[in-house]
Amino acid sequence: MKKIFTIALASCLFAWTFAFEGIIEQTYTNPETQAQMTFKWYISGEDVRLDMLSGEESMTIIPDFEALQLVLFGNKADANGDHWYSKTPLNDVVVNAPSVRLLEKTDSKFNGEPAREAKVMTDKGLMVVQYIDMPLNMKNMITFFAESVEFKAVSLAEDRGFPVSSVLMTSKDAIYTLQTKSVKEQSLDAKWFNVPSNYKLFTGIK
Repeated sequence: MKKIFTIALASCLFAWTFAFEGIIEQTYTNPETQAQMTFKWYISGEDVRLDMLSGEESMTIIPDFEALQLVLFGNKADANGDHWYSKTPLNDVVVNAPSVRLLEKTDSKFNGEPAREAKVMTDKGLMVVQYIDMPLNMKNMITFFAESVEFKAVSLAEDRGFPVSSVLMTSKDAIYTLQTKSVKEQSLDAKWFNVPSNYKLFTGIK
């Protein structure tokens, strides 16, 4: 009996500590303007990258958790054909952190697999956030993506996980503000978490 319990415990610990590696693609809809944007997350253990795509333009955010700064770059070159990136200390970032209050946490399903839902009250109304288990550092995520209601909801639910959908309930409609198109587990090269070699550091003076 003791041996069975030990094996079961080891299995649970392995499942909990196993880090996700892969790409998650999502569609974000601004509830006020209805403008849509594609979010492409690259995750490998503690490494995180977010590409925000709108039409032919993209902006990439790579949080530097150790240096407490955000590395930012776009895909467009300037008039001279140069590509630039910036390093912004977290203290210099203006954040409109949402007001979020947890109402309820329940079990759910995402693509037939176990998931959870957190119902939260925001300054825009009731929101239902669905998330899957993922051993992310939630303190890092809500610090560096402080404007995300979804990550805040997961943290308030006292879980570690990745939000896969969110629905804002207004007096007139239910708006899917976040929808996940695909979750692909795959090996990611270190290049995805570094600035491309042809980019120059922008210091404010060209």
